[in-house]
Amino acid sequence: MSSSGSKPMPQHEPTIIALSKDEFERILSLKIMNIHLAQVRDVFCFACLTGQRWSDISCIEKEQIKNGAWSITQEKTKKKVKVPLLPDAIKILKRYEHLHKPLPIISSQKTNEHLKDIGKLAELNDVITIEVRRGNKTYRTKKTKSDLLTTHVARKSFITISLSLGMNVTDVMAITGHSTYAAMKPYILITDEQKQKALNNAWVKKITPKLINHE
Repeated sequence: MSSSGSKPMPQHEPTIIALSKDEFERILSLKIMNIHLAQVRDVFCFACLTGQRWSDISCIEKEQIKNGAWSITQEKTKKKVKVPLLPDAIKILKRYEHLHKPLPIISSQKTNEHLKDIGKLAELNDVITIEVRRGNKTYRTKKTKSDLLTTHVARKSFITISLSLGMNVTDVMAITGHSTYAAMKPYILITDEQKQKALNNAWVKKITPKLINHE
């Protein structure tokens, strides 16, 4: 507390935007006739399947990919990471074997513009309230998930989906390159459905039968 006796401002947590497994699969399976949109979708999905920053996705080189894995030194942290490639990620790379680079990368600005169109095609229509704090005031705006789809969502989606599927936190961090859970926490979206499932697994399946047996 300050000398004036005023209370500290409450910590404001930013809204986390991430895809669920179902939303990701809808984007991955979209039939897109426009070649530019299709390529952006493929690169975005590759990012969702590998969990790397866009700065590393955009610099991917063919010699980094060997024996079903992508070995990189991350641009931001200079940390060396070996990313096992899922079958869908390998399938995406095979589509572009004829190119000089492993993926058809365009600018992040154009990618983000196309991602909003892709989000609409995938019917990402959920409305999300975005809160921004300025001074003592909190400003709220409502946008659809498709309007909020950007390159940054890919890394958050990989982490969120991986954890929701039961992956060990340490294994996820080994792939993303995060050194601590605290550093990775801002990338994790825990959905209501996920909380309910975890609660049921912990209580309903393990404790309820014991209670019934004692009645």
